[in-house]
Amino acid sequence: MKRMKVILLVMAVLLLPVCAHSAPLGSVRISFLEGDVQMRTTEAGDWVPAAVNTPLDEGDELWVPQGGRMEFQLNTGTTVRLDQNSALQILTLDRTSSQFYLTEGHMYVDYNAPRGNVIQFDTPVSSLRSYGRSVFRVDVPDQFTDVSVFRGSVDAEGRDGNTRINAGRTLTLGEGREAELGPIGRPDVWQNWNTERDRRFASRGDSYRYLPEELRAYSSDLDDNGRWVQVPEYGYVWTLRTVSADWAPYRTGRWMWRGGDYVWISYEPWGWTPYHYGRWAFASRIGWFWVPPPTRQVYWGPGYVGWVRTANYVAWVPLAPREVYYGYGNYGPNSVDIRNRNTREINITNITYRNVQVNNSVTVINNNTFVTGRREAVNVRENLFLTEKINVGRPDIKPEKASFAPVVKTIEPAKLPPQQVNRIAVQELKRERRLVTEQNQSVINKGEPVKPLVVKAVEQPKSPAEKVQERKQMGTSAAPGESPRVKAEEKSARPSKSSETKETKGRSQSSPEPAVKQPERAREKAQEQRQPQPEKAKSAAPGESPRVKAEEKSARPSKSSETKETKGRDQSSPEPAVKQPESAREKVQAQRQPQPEKGKSTAPVESPRVKAEEKPASPSVATETKETKGRKSPAPVSETKPEPTVQPRERKSSRAEEKATTPSKPPAVIESKGARQSGPEEKGKPVPAPAKAPEARGETKGSRPPVAEKKATKEKLDSKEKSPETKEEKIERKQKTVD
Repeated sequence: MKRMKVILLVMAVLLLPVCAHSAPLGSVRISFLEGDVQMRTTEAGDWVPAAVNTPLDEGDELWVPQGGRMEFQLNTGTTVRLDQNSALQILTLDRTSSQFYLTEGHMYVDYNAPRGNVIQFDTPVSSLRSYGRSVFRVDVPDQFTDVSVFRGSVDAEGRDGNTRINAGRTLTLGEGREAELGPIGRPDVWQNWNTERDRRFASRGDSYRYLPEELRAYSSDLDDNGRWVQVPEYGYVWTLRTVSADWAPYRTGRWMWRGGDYVWISYEPWGWTPYHYGRWAFASRIGWFWVPPPTRQVYWGPGYVGWVRTANYVAWVPLAPREVYYGYGNYGPNSVDIRNRNTREINITNITYRNVQVNNSVTVINNNTFVTGRREAVNVRENLFLTEKINVGRPDIKPEKASFAPVVKTIEPAKLPPQQVNRIAVQELKRERRLVTEQNQSVINKGEPVKPLVVKAVEQPKSPAEKVQERKQMGTSAAPGESPRVKAEEKSARPSKSSETKETKGRSQSSPEPAVKQPERAREKAQEQRQPQPEKAKSAAPGESPRVKAEEKSARPSKSSETKETKGRDQSSPEPAVKQPESAREKVQAQRQPQPEKGKSTAPVESPRVKAEEKPASPSVATETKETKGRKSPAPVSETKPEPTVQPRERKSSRAEEKATTPSKPPAVIESKGARQSGPEEKGKPVPAPAKAPEARGETKGSRPPVAEKKATKEKLDSKEKSPETKEEKIERKQKTVD
C-alpha cells in the first residue's frame, strides 16, 4: 500500500509541470505608459508605481488613473491598451492562452497570436473570447459592457447566452437588459490614438528581417531607436543611433525583485529585448552593439550580466556572446542553472569577462541603492571585477519592501485606486471565471454548453460615449440602483391615469344588468334574426348595420333604453300612460303588436326558432327587461282598469278571431328604438289583419295617419263593445243568481 502511494505521488509530481503549462516570467511586459499608472503584484501585496519594460505575471493588477494611459504586450505579438480610469487583473497566463478581467474602464486589444491560441477577457456581466486574428475594444463604464469589433470576430457571452460579433458591429450587454447589436459609431480620441499605435506596430523595418521569429513582435522598438550594421564576427547586429560617452548597457534602470529573482527594469523605451535576450559586445568603430540570439535558441532572462558582491557594493557587467550566465532557472545554451547546485563547487577562478576591459563598462552601486532604488554617490575608482571575487549568480541580498517596486516615485492621493478597485480579490475572480478554451463550453455557467443569445438589432450607429450618455438619461427617470429595464416593466404593469379613466368610464356607463356588460353570441344571433324589420333598420344610422348598432346599445345604454326601464317600472299604475302621451306612430305600432290572451302572460309571442336559440344563451336585454317588469309590476288581473266581462260564446269567437289575426312570426317591434309595450287601454283593441300590415308600415314611414282612420277604428271598437256580449252577460248573471 505504501509503495502504491509513493508511485502515485511520483506520477503527480511528474505530471504537474505538464498539466500546468504556465507561461514563464517575461511573456508579458509593459511596453508604454504615461501618467501615474500603478500596479499591485503578488510579491508586493500593495500598489506601487509602474514602469515601462516591467514584466507582468499571473495575479498582477493594473490601475490607470485620470490622465494616464498604458500598453502591455504579450510575446505572441498581442497588444492590450488601457485608457484613463481603467482597472484590469491578470488571471491566467498559459503558453497558448491568457485570461484578463476588466473591472471598469476602456480597453483596446490587437490580438495577433498563432493558430490554436485563445485570449479571454471577462467583465462583470460578460466573457469575451477570440480564437483568431482580431482587433476590438471593450468599454465598461457603468456596469455595462460595450464590445466593438474592428477586425475578425469575438465570441461574447452574457448570462443569457452566447453570440458572435463580426467586424463592424458593436454589442451592448447589461445586467437586466436585453443585448443590443448594431453598427459601430464614429471614432473618438481614444480610438484614434489606438489606430496610430497599430500603424506603428504594423510597419516592418529592418528589425523584422534580422530578428529571430520569436522576437519579431518587438521589432518596432528597435526600428525607432537604432540601426542594423554588419559585423564580421556576429553578422547583423543592432546599435543605438546616438548615445552619451559614458553610456553602457544595464545602467539606466534598476533591479526589481520579481518572480523569485532580481530582474532588470530598463527605463529606456527600447530596453526590453536587448536586456532580456542575447548578449552585448563593443567595437571601436560603432561602440556598443547588441547581438540577437540564434533562431530556436531564444530564452528570456532576468538580465544577462556577471556579478561581483563586496561588503558595501554591488557591481555588474554585460555578458558578451557565448559567455556563461549563472542563474536560477533554465535560460538556454551558455547558461547554468544553479538552483539545485552548490555554488561553492563551481570553479570560477579562470572566468574572465571580455567586456570588463571596455572603458566604463562596469556599473557599481552601494548595497542600499541596490535594495531601495535610491541613488547614492559611489566613490569606487578601481574595477571590482579585476580586484574582487566574481559572484556566482545574483548577489545574496534579501529584498525589502522597496525592492518590489520597479521605480521610485511618489503618487498623489487623488491618483490612487478607488475603494472598489482596492477590494478586488484576484483569487476570487479566478474561482468565479475560469479560463475556457473550448468554444462550445460556457464560461459564466460552469460545465454547461453555450446557448444562443437573443439579440436586439439596432440600426443607429452609436459610439461608446454616446451610449453612456443615453444610459445616463435613462437612469435619471429610474430610481437609484434601478435598471431602466425594471423601470419599463413596472410602467407596463402599472396602468396609466388615462387607461384607468377609460376603464372607470366603461364601468360607470355599463347597464346594471350583467347581460349588457357581457353580451353573448347566442343573444347576438337572436338579435340578427330580428334585425330585418323596417322599424329596426330605421333606428340604425346610415351606413351602419343593425347588428353594430345593437352591440353599441348593449355596451352603451342610451336614453331610449333608460326610458324603457322607467316605463317598465311604472306600469303598475295607469297614470304614467296619461303623463306620457304616445305619438300617432307609437299607437300604430302598438296596434300591430299581437295581443296576448286574457289571463295569460303578457310576454309577446315569439317563434320557436328564436326561443330555441335564446334558451342556451344568457338572457338578452329584452328578456331581462321582461323579467324585471314581471318582478316590479303586478299581475295583469290586478290592473286598475278592469276589462269588460265577456260571455262564454262571445269569448270563443274573440279567441278565434285573435288566432286568425295573429301572424306566424311576430314583428320585433319591441326591440326597435322607441317601441314600448301596450298599455292597459290597448289590450282590448283588436289586432289588425296581416294583409293590412304593409299599409301600416308604409304609413309609419310617412306622415301621421289621417283623422278619418282614427274615427273608423274607434267606431269599430265601440261596435264590438255594444255587441250581444251584453245579453250573454245578462244570462250569466241570471244563472249565477239562481245558483
